[in-house]
Amino acid sequence: VRVLIPADGTAIDDIRIKVTDPSVPPPGLTNTYVFKVTRAALPTLSAVAVTGTSLNPPFDPAVTAYALAIPTDETQLCTTFTLNAGNTGTIRLGSGVLRPIVSDVQVCFDVPFGTNQIMASITDGAGHIGGYAFNTNRPRSPYLVSLVTTPVDFNPDFAFDLYSYSIIVDFTVTTITVTALANLVAAPGSTVSVQDPVNGTVYQVAPGGSATVNLEVSDGNFIKVMSTTPEGVTRTYVIQVTRRTKPTDALAILETLGVSDPLGGGDMLNPTFASNTMDYDKNVQYGAENVVLTWSVFPGTTVEVILPGTTVPLASAVSPQSINGLTAGLNTIKVKVTAADGISTGTYTIRLTRMTLSQMGAYFSLQYGSFPSQPQFASTGTVYAADDRVPFTIFFDEAKWAAESDTNLESFSLRPMSFLPTVVYQQGANIGMAVETLAYTTNANILDPSAVNNAYFTATAKTTGVFLVEVSIVDITVNGSGVKLSPERSYSVRYGQMTIATSIWDKLPSPVGSAYAKMPVGTLAFDVIGYDALGNRVNGLGRSLSIVAGARDFTAKVCGPYSAGEVTTTIANANTEVSCWNSNQALDVVYTQDTSGLYQMRFAITATGFYSLSVFDTAGIIIGQN
Repeated sequence: VRVLIPADGTAIDDIRIKVTDPSVPPPGLTNTYVFKVTRAALPTLSAVAVTGTSLNPPFDPAVTAYALAIPTDETQLCTTFTLNAGNTGTIRLGSGVLRPIVSDVQVCFDVPFGTNQIMASITDGAGHIGGYAFNTNRPRSPYLVSLVTTPVDFNPDFAFDLYSYSIIVDFTVTTITVTALANLVAAPGSTVSVQDPVNGTVYQVAPGGSATVNLEVSDGNFIKVMSTTPEGVTRTYVIQVTRRTKPTDALAILETLGVSDPLGGGDMLNPTFASNTMDYDKNVQYGAENVVLTWSVFPGTTVEVILPGTTVPLASAVSPQSINGLTAGLNTIKVKVTAADGISTGTYTIRLTRMTLSQMGAYFSLQYGSFPSQPQFASTGTVYAADDRVPFTIFFDEAKWAAESDTNLESFSLRPMSFLPTVVYQQGANIGMAVETLAYTTNANILDPSAVNNAYFTATAKTTGVFLVEVSIVDITVNGSGVKLSPERSYSVRYGQMTIATSIWDKLPSPVGSAYAKMPVGTLAFDVIGYDALGNRVNGLGRSLSIVAGARDFTAKVCGPYSAGEVTTTIANANTEVSCWNSNQALDVVYTQDTSGLYQMRFAITATGFYSLSVFDTAGIIIGQN
């Protein structure tokens, strides 16, 4: 019979064993045995503390097993136990010596690599014994067993537990080869890697293999050699390499170097000049057919200049040196420097870009000079009456030039630019043919950004039509060099006027003068024909119902009746389409439209007198009256 006994000391009452003898008279004689059993609670620790690591899980007196991760470099583990009153204890590492536990007194052990167990035994005054298990894991250290550098060895001599070394090399030594081997006996599976001190590249090295790394002129070449175990534990050895600077007589470098536009802008290169930087870029304006190259040398150094498009140096080069005949686009200038030793050389390369006409054109644009003197019906752009002067402006964007040209030139340092304006038909049988004679103002064919930012010209609106205006930036010395500016501009002449159909007026009784007509009281209608900005008649939608204002680009206002004496005042005070000039309410107008694009407006005339008919565009400007 198995009986479970609580571990907290709770008594189990009435465990009864009943014994019956059936043969002894009287039959069924019985005896009963009663047991009371109590299991004593095991003694525990009150607290546990460890150095260099931590308990996993955190200490709880009722938990008797823990894990401790010991760092590779920690050779010793110290523990402190707090005993409950009246208890004693002992502790041992593995099968080592059993040591007494003194409450709150530290006990230390030398911890070997690998996994080990520390057992603590606790005894109370009644002789009951409790225990705790502490399982340690200290990974094996990934030491190197050999480390060699060539062509120069380091100092001091290699030792597996020495992690810092140094080397000094001459300027001519640009790389070092590192050979290393990990301790594969103590830490099987360990790997070796080497980090390049210049570019940061990490090379994996096979057992006994090597890696070659770069060096720069500096004492900051720190080569890292790392040995890593499969568990991810890493040991790092550092070799500091100082690479000496180049001897003075072997320095093939310049003290200064610059390229400048003769008109200004300084000699700024991109990047800013530094003696050890050999490649540069420079932009100059299209008008710069030549630049000035300047430099200064260290004692004993000589210079040769190789011009764009050539491979042979100039016979003699003296700073400042004029570089002539630059072509639009890329021009490469090379400056070869020979050091004082007569052996060492270095070459500076300047990629000089002379901007093309197309690139220069990006900073100029064609703009309208002003609006038409006579607003026309259905005009969404520039619509002019015959004999108007149509003005245009060639605009130089100074702010864009300063922000984007990368020339370091202010606008006052730019050479004058030439432009060729043309005006051609934009529609009809003569499309693309030149038609206009241009009138220039402010010398429109030459714009000098150093003096003014704009040039002006005008075209004469001589004939009805739609015209396209184009301007090309040109080099007057090169035939066919023109590049068109963006955007192009167009304008219309006399298209888009309000047209009052004559059929209604023809049926009226005798007209009075050119501006008035007599008609009977009743319903009056008149027509408006609309044109777009290109002079094309606008097709309609065939709408017979009233058309709301948002569906058309004009408004008709009918005011009256007026007396004969008010006619002149009425014509002079068309005002706006909102109300009549004398504050009377305008008559209701019903708009219809057929598919030809013709609008018809109908309104009721209920009283005799004079009436005004005015048509306004969407901006509220009057565009026709009768």
